[in-house]
Amino acid sequence: MKKSRRHNSGQSLPEKPMPDMRGSSGMNETPGKKGWIKTDLTVTRDFLPQLYRIIMSNKVKTLMKSESEREVRLVIFYPYREGIREKMENLSLFATVHSLREVAKIPKNIPDAPVWEKLFGILRVGRRIVIKPPWKKYEAASHEIVLEFEPGGSFGMGYHPTTRLTLELMEKYIKPDMTVLDMGCGSGILSFVAARLGARLIIATDREKKAVEDVLSYQKKHGEKIPCIYNVVPRLSDGFDRINGEFDVILINILKEFIVDNSDRIFVHTKPGGLFITGSVSQGNIEQVDGVMEEKGFSKIDSLFLEFWSGLVFRKGSYTGLTSK
Repeated sequence: MKKSRRHNSGQSLPEKPMPDMRGSSGMNETPGKKGWIKTDLTVTRDFLPQLYRIIMSNKVKTLMKSESEREVRLVIFYPYREGIREKMENLSLFATVHSLREVAKIPKNIPDAPVWEKLFGILRVGRRIVIKPPWKKYEAASHEIVLEFEPGGSFGMGYHPTTRLTLELMEKYIKPDMTVLDMGCGSGILSFVAARLGARLIIATDREKKAVEDVLSYQKKHGEKIPCIYNVVPRLSDGFDRINGEFDVILINILKEFIVDNSDRIFVHTKPGGLFITGSVSQGNIEQVDGVMEEKGFSKIDSLFLEFWSGLVFRKGSYTGLTSK
C-alpha cells in the first residue's frame, strides 16, 4: 500500500474573521436571542465519523464548501446554548478550525441530510470487506462480507486508516475455527468481521460501556449471531486479567503505548504459533514496537502502510501452520 503524506488535522490555523451575516439577505431568523455558533473547518475524511458524532442533532445545520479525495471543508451552524462555544472549540482536536464566531442568522434551506449522505459512501477494504451506511443500497457478491454501520457510533467504523489496516490484515490471516481476542472492541467491527471470516469464538472487551451497548444493539438490529462474549472493564488492561486461556489471534487497534505496556500479557494470551495483529502503530514507532515484541518472543511476518500508520502482524514462537489465505 502506497504511503501518503502526513496530515495536520489536529492543528488549528489562525482564526480569520468571516463576514458577519447579520442583516444579509437570504437569512433565516435565529432560534433565540443568542443566535448560532458558526464554525468553518476542514477535516480529513478519516475523522468524519468523529465530527458526525459530536455535532449531529436535529438542529445542527451543515454546508459543504469544498471537498477533495482527502479532506472536506464544512461550515457548521449550531444553535447557541451555554457552553456550546467551548464544545465547538474542541473540534480543533481533530479538525483545522478556520474560524468560530456567533452569528444572528443562517442561510435558508440548508439541506442537512444530503451533505452527510454524500460524505459517507461505500467503503471497500481488501478483497472481500464492504462497509456501508444505512442509506446506501448495495448488492453484495457471494464472496463479500458486508457490514452496515451508522456513522458516529463508537470508534472503528472502518473509515480511519488504523481500522482499515487491521481489517485488511484480518482478511488475510484469520481462518475458520480460530479463536480471537478483540481488545478495545469499539464499534465491534473487528469482532463482526472475525465472525464472518469463520472464527468460532471471539472475546471482545472495552472500557466504554456505550461501545459494548452499541455492539449489542447492532447484533439485535441486524440479527447477527456471532460466537462473541463482551466485557466492560474499568481500564482496558484489566481485560487481560479477566481472560483465561490462549487465542489464535489477538487484535488490538490502540496506540503503541498500550501495546508496549501490555506486551507481556499479549504474549501470555497468544497460542504458540498464534498471531498478534494491530493497525495502530505510527510509522515512527515501528522500530520500538518491533523491538519490544521480538524481545517477548514474537517475530514480525507482515506489514502494511496507509498514510502515517502501519499495520503489523507478529507470530508467537514456533510456526504451527498459520498462514495467510
